[in-house]
Amino acid sequence: MHKVLFHIDESIKWKVVIANVNNLIEDLGQENVIVEIVANGTAVLDYISNDALINKMNKLAEVNVSFVACNNALTVHEVKTELLPQNVIIVAAGVSEIVKRQEDGYSYIMP
Repeated sequence: MHKVLFHIDESIKWKVVIANVNNLIEDLGQENVIVEIVANGTAVLDYISNDALINKMNKLAEVNVSFVACNNALTVHEVKTELLPQNVIIVAAGVSEIVKRQEDGYSYIMP
């Protein structure tokens, strides 16, 4: 089983991240990969303001892709957690989540 963590901290990179995730799943097969996307910085803003992204997130969530938001970034950007899509998991700090996942054997990718 391949475990992969994608890190995104800029809104402009969402298109690339989503394309990378889709390519990974297509190549390895959804049954062979666990994917988590950790957003911090300005990238968390797209969880509430980017309808096209939210539609893509919903499709990826169906194949067990996890979406994570850094609470520190949400606070800095004054994003109310109740506005986040239901499939977004909030963690205290995105950087800590990245460290934990790498310790769990996840490959780290930051497009």
